[in-house]
Amino acid sequence: MLIAGISIFAFTRAGAVTDNKDSADFYYARAQKQQAERRYRDAEESYLKAVSFQPKDAAIHHSLGKYYLEVRKYSEALPVYERLYKMDPRNAETLNQLANLSFNLKKYADAAKYFEVLTTVPGFNDSDAVKMGKAYVQIEDYGRATISFETALRKNDKNAEAAYHLGRCYVETSNYKKAALYYQQAITLAPTKYAWIYEFGLVYFSLQDFPNAVAQFEKALASGMPRSNTYLENLGMAQINTKDYEKGIAAFEELLLKKPNDQDIIYLIAQTWYKAGKYDKAISSWEKVMNVDETNYRALYMMGMAYQKSGKIDKGRAICDQAIAKDPSLAKLKMEKFSF
Repeated sequence: MLIAGISIFAFTRAGAVTDNKDSADFYYARAQKQQAERRYRDAEESYLKAVSFQPKDAAIHHSLGKYYLEVRKYSEALPVYERLYKMDPRNAETLNQLANLSFNLKKYADAAKYFEVLTTVPGFNDSDAVKMGKAYVQIEDYGRATISFETALRKNDKNAEAAYHLGRCYVETSNYKKAALYYQQAITLAPTKYAWIYEFGLVYFSLQDFPNAVAQFEKALASGMPRSNTYLENLGMAQINTKDYEKGIAAFEELLLKKPNDQDIIYLIAQTWYKAGKYDKAISSWEKVMNVDETNYRALYMMGMAYQKSGKIDKGRAICDQAIAKDPSLAKLKMEKFSF
């Protein structure tokens, strides 16, 4: 009786397995047909039924994953490929989809993990390495990001994006000299990328190489860079630091047209006229600052200094004393040399 019982159970189980496979095959075939006919909702239901009968069938999962990609249901596609990864962690197609889906869904730590595994299987290329680097940048792991972009350049030394992002990594770690080398490489490979050229100018600015900063800012503008407020401010500051005061002031005055009565900009203009030795113009600008904010006693103090520089010693000293009376902290300026 015991043997008979086991035999009956075995036959029953075998029959259930066969029924499940037949059912899975039926719904799988139906799903593929419905997908081909663009009956997407029906196709999805059929795929899910097929999976329910054969939850470890890789072929059905691959088709379901591709279906989700086709209809752009990326969040639904991700767990499908995660299940496939558990079935076969060395499958290049699965790894590629997992890495890219995680990246596009902003799951950057997961993306980096899957790209790292992808490096160990055939087909890993420079574009994959760039995405891996970008994922590491998003989680602020600049060390691994740098390695990723260097890998991309080893695989393809013409990959401008890899050179650009490698330059950015060096900026993030304050290695501006090395950053400049990679920005130059990137721009040589992609000379129309005005945003890259502008950033190259900022790298030169950080290196206090102001002539090259101005050159890159102007090159960026010629390549299509918008004359944004930030652009004008950085251009003006770089020009002032090359002692091209009038051009710097022109940039600030253009900025002032967009931001009327901005006392910081007017103050910069005043500072620049002072630095250029145009004391009457500096006084006029500091008066404008005081008209905007009568409590800006530093502007009042500098107005007094400008009067003194222009030869009106007594008047200038009186104004400086007036500023110090209003703000005693300004007394320390008597002991300091004014500079930018």
